[in-house]
Amino acid sequence: MTLFKLRNKIVLAIFIPLLTMWLLFYIWINKRQENFILNYLKQQAEGIYNTVTLTRHWISKKGGIYVKSGNSGYKLITPSHFVAELTNFAKNIFPYTIKIAVLNAENPDHIPDKFELKALKKIWNEHLPNYWELKEKNSQKIFRFAAPLKFKKECTYCHFNYSEKSKGCISISFPATPVYRELTVSKIYMGIFSIISLFFLFIIMYLLLNRLVLNPLNEFTTASAAIESGDLNARVNIKTNDEWQILADRFNSMIEKIALHQKELENRINKATKELQKAYEELKQTEKFKSEFFSNVTHDLKTPITAIKGAADLLVRKENSPYGHIIMKNVEKLSRMINDILECTNLEHGKIELRKKQDDIVDLMEDIIFTVQPLAMDKGVSIELVNNLNNDFVSFDRGKLSRAIINIVTNAIKFSPEKGKVKISLNPQDNGLLISVEDYGPGIPEEEKEKVFDKFYRRAGNGMGLGLFIAKGIIEAHGGKIWISKPEHRGTIFNIFLPKG
Repeated sequence: MTLFKLRNKIVLAIFIPLLTMWLLFYIWINKRQENFILNYLKQQAEGIYNTVTLTRHWISKKGGIYVKSGNSGYKLITPSHFVAELTNFAKNIFPYTIKIAVLNAENPDHIPDKFELKALKKIWNEHLPNYWELKEKNSQKIFRFAAPLKFKKECTYCHFNYSEKSKGCISISFPATPVYRELTVSKIYMGIFSIISLFFLFIIMYLLLNRLVLNPLNEFTTASAAIESGDLNARVNIKTNDEWQILADRFNSMIEKIALHQKELENRINKATKELQKAYEELKQTEKFKSEFFSNVTHDLKTPITAIKGAADLLVRKENSPYGHIIMKNVEKLSRMINDILECTNLEHGKIELRKKQDDIVDLMEDIIFTVQPLAMDKGVSIELVNNLNNDFVSFDRGKLSRAIINIVTNAIKFSPEKGKVKISLNPQDNGLLISVEDYGPGIPEEEKEKVFDKFYRRAGNGMGLGLFIAKGIIEAHGGKIWISKPEHRGTIFNIFLPKG
């Protein structure tokens, strides 16, 4: 399509100047021919005029000549008689008309017509050497010519009333139609020849354009399209022994270098990929070993911790020792940490088991609030539950989901200011429900909103940084999702979506 547009542009760029030059040449040559014809007719008329004038002067110099007139003898011919006699003699032989026109003539044969009056005025007033016009009469062209009627000294013997100034003219007229007919035929032939020449010239230039420009360009376009689609084996095949071949050779050389570089790059990428895959496998193996280590360690720790817990409990009940209370408190903390690590390991390996059943989410939220109430009371934080549900039941594992939401609510209480507030909202959603936990704490920076769910990430340096990681894993195991949004006030909103299924 691009080459088609380019071809049209080049064709127009060639055709329009050629057509313009041809039209200008045709107009110029026609004008030249018309001027040539007019000059030819004028020269023809001037030749007749000079011949007539020379003959008149010769006859005048001889005082007239005697010519035979039938059987009656001879008669005297004067210059004026000569012109009349010559015109009558030429009527049946030559298509010329010769007349002497004089202003205020007494002889009716010398009275000027409209053209001759105009010619006499031009010659008399403007001192022109001659005057001519091309007349058209009855679809025939007539060339009319007038030049001064000149008198020699010998002429005054008969024309004693005339001075040396011209008061008359010799008027010559003859048909120009045959000449102009030939000119018209010449124009037609020249026009036909020019159009045919222009057509063949255009065809030749069009074929040369295709052969020398567009075909090589099409080769480059086809090769470029193939290379763009990923075929680096495409080449431009031009053998013209000119600049196109030089360009094609350099283009092919460039593609070969690109193909070599790509192959080298692919080899490097494959090598790097294999090394990366190997490192990844090693990392996975290390992670597996680490998880197994944590799992084994925590499992092994549970037995002594249980024993310590039992002993501390016995110590507290029998002796009510304050040391027993301290041991009991720290053992419970250590037990929670071990349970978190085990839960985290199970989530990473997809070993979490959910025992889902249809249950009342509002009842669950009330139990959660009751569970975290002592922690809230220690900070003077109030907890508000806003229920917009209408007896909505969803399917969930009560223990697992309770643990996840407790982690989130506990986190909200932890970052709330003294005597602050935590607001829990329950809202219906399409195919599920939305739980929002809103606090009025310092908020979470935008760049940390995704990091807070990472394993071992701690915002304030307390705990192991597993609470939100475990919460996210449990919620996603239920087919839900968790995200953070910013409220209009200072603080944070944790949003939990749970599907109804």
